[in-house]
Amino acid sequence: PVEPMMRLIVRRPQNSVLARNALTDVLVAHGYHQTVTFSFLPPAVAKPFTDGWDLVQVDEDKKRAEPALRPSILPSLLQTRKSNQDAGNRDVKLFEIAQAFGMKGGQYVEHRRLALLADAENPEQAMRSMRGTLEEALDAVGAGKRLRIRLADAPPAWTNTAAKIVDEDKRVIGVYGPANDAALRMFDLQTPVVLAELLYQPLIEQYPPQPQPEALP
Repeated sequence: PVEPMMRLIVRRPQNSVLARNALTDVLVAHGYHQTVTFSFLPPAVAKPFTDGWDLVQVDEDKKRAEPALRPSILPSLLQTRKSNQDAGNRDVKLFEIAQAFGMKGGQYVEHRRLALLADAENPEQAMRSMRGTLEEALDAVGAGKRLRIRLADAPPAWTNTAAKIVDEDKRVIGVYGPANDAALRMFDLQTPVVLAELLYQPLIEQYPPQPQPEALP
């Protein structure tokens, strides 16, 4: 007897997958290593990164020491940097795409973010390098023409001076800047670092990039 044949249809990967690959390729090319970290933190570590949100905490015996769902990925990257410091690693660059959690007006909110950390023995040079990395990443996913980098007038608690990424409606999509002394002390870091965190969905929703002709100079 002839065995029935199974018909397979190969489809193009979804744009969300292609956009993530394009974003990851840029970051890896700039020397960043991807991390996968836990979502739970001690409340004292999570609170400086709430940025106006309320913490979400679970009531479980197993999570007694770390009951807070992280409101940001940055403390997880800082913890990972501390582990690298203990191992004697230098010139560390890390990134992660993951969920962050919070409460606003009694409503539970969960959204995906992109976070970056880079060693910054020379903070000014590290800030320029971070900006170049972000601009290239935005261009790779088609967001470079739509998002702009501006000076942040109200930096988050973990930095004293920051730049913000805004869209056409002046909505803040992300922020980056050097970690301040309080943040470095919290994680017992001996090397200054530059941090960045952006909402993930606004980055990739215009993928793929569309060529735009411009007048010759």
